[in-house]
Amino acid sequence: MILLQKTEHDEDAYAVVVEPKKPPKVTTIEHLLESAEEEQGMFWVHLRLGAPRTHEILDKLELDPLSREGIVSEEVRPQCLVRGEGALLTLFGFKEVPAIGASELSSLRLWVSAKKVITVWDQPLGVVRALREDLELGAKLDGADDLVAQLAMNLTDRAEEFVEILSDEIDELEDMVLEQDNPPWESELAQVRRKATIIRRSMFIQRDALRTFEIEEFKWVGHHARTLLREAGDRFVRIGEEMDAIRERAEIVHDQLMYKRAENTNRYMLTLAIIASIFLPLGLITGLLGINVGGIPGANSSYGFITVCVILAVLAVIQYWIIKYLKIF
Repeated sequence: MILLQKTEHDEDAYAVVVEPKKPPKVTTIEHLLESAEEEQGMFWVHLRLGAPRTHEILDKLELDPLSREGIVSEEVRPQCLVRGEGALLTLFGFKEVPAIGASELSSLRLWVSAKKVITVWDQPLGVVRALREDLELGAKLDGADDLVAQLAMNLTDRAEEFVEILSDEIDELEDMVLEQDNPPWESELAQVRRKATIIRRSMFIQRDALRTFEIEEFKWVGHHARTLLREAGDRFVRIGEEMDAIRERAEIVHDQLMYKRAENTNRYMLTLAIIASIFLPLGLITGLLGINVGGIPGANSSYGFITVCVILAVLAVIQYWIIKYLKIF
């Protein structure tokens, strides 16, 4: 039986209660905390890290000091720390798609035991909202293990959406470099490589955290939940491998971009060299004719200037023909 309670600030805190063989009832978080000892089922409390009531609620939930400190820590990484009959699990997720990027990684901290699940978020996560909406629509939730497994699967779904977005970005960059004359800015390419690197690192660590939770011999974790957790871990591995592929494609695009840039530079330098090779002899001739000494041919002739111009033009044509014949240009 699933009972969903929303507070006035729904994104800050709400509770989901799973009670066997009881009709649905709506309760407040305060009432839930007061009657927690009498509950025979499992409850899930979802809190925002910076909310004023979060620390007060956590105090009433009676976590051990190490778990209490870990679930509200500012700097976290994907991990699973076993604490008696429960575990402190930290996972990474993404914000809403399509407004997504490497900076959109957000942490979801979970304290999981047979009777209670506490989740604390630092930035809005669509995966939690999606699970809550499924519960509102009547989705089934068997217990704490099922809740963690569904959250893990939702995280993989969102990560796969990110992979698709990043793949589309690298596809566009490849088209710009390989098929168009409009090369991408290096900053765009660097952003793709940075995103892929960050996501790859977090995905493999996250897989390890889920595997640690899965192999722990908690009696309250069922076979179905372990299967889902194993599948989620495998999907995180595939996502990490996709990030490797995207990084390699980004490196290929970068190499192609550098090659085209070097090719254009060489073409420009060759053009300048040809221009210089043509005008250098002509400059030498005009320099000799311009020296202020006697004996310059045609100095006293009215046709001297025209004759020199014609000779220079003919020499320029001959030089250009020689360069074309030798296939220098």
